[in-house]
Amino acid sequence: MWSGPLSPLLYFARNRRRALPVVAVVALAVFAASLTAVLTGSMIAAARTAWVEPHRYYVLVASPKGLLTPRVVRALKGNRDVGRLMPAIPARVRVVGIFGSDVRPVLGLKARDLGDFLARTGMTLAEGRLPRPGKAEVALHRDVLKGKEGVRLGDEIGQEVDPNDALPGRFRVVGLLAGPIPLGVGPYDALRASSALAGGEGEAAYVVFPRPGRP
Repeated sequence: MWSGPLSPLLYFARNRRRALPVVAVVALAVFAASLTAVLTGSMIAAARTAWVEPHRYYVLVASPKGLLTPRVVRALKGNRDVGRLMPAIPARVRVVGIFGSDVRPVLGLKARDLGDFLARTGMTLAEGRLPRPGKAEVALHRDVLKGKEGVRLGDEIGQEVDPNDALPGRFRVVGLLAGPIPLGVGPYDALRASSALAGGEGEAAYVVFPRPGRP
């Protein structure tokens, strides 16, 4: 007389040879799905930290055509919500990510602005020193240096060292940064000279900090 469906545990107990492969396949599928979720989550978190986290502190206003127009510059300088403007040269450096190559931001800043930029963003110099004006030097966040395939403090990076790098020219890593934003900083003039903007007039970008209490 039928008394309902057979319990899965009872079925597996009576048919171990048939059940074990099924259990193995299910376990493997669950592991693969969990691993994919972890890796995807890590990748999204890393991208968010690199490109979204900075917006808690500043906005980088840049032109896709190379240089900002005078109209945009006047609008920025006349905006009552703007607390501090810093001319900047935006660049990127290649790192090794979870699913291959990725990039992290590098900002060329003038000597008068570099210390204030670090203070406003909660960044500190953890090791080495800050780049000197006019020198082809950069300071990279610890997490960025970890993704530079064995590059250490004192080594050189850039497309002249590694053609696959995203940073034009050749720069020596002289400092390690710590803080909430995984980026690099370098001298404004050296980064501008190594970019396609050399010889042009005007600014390529501004780092824009808001006034306290303003959006």
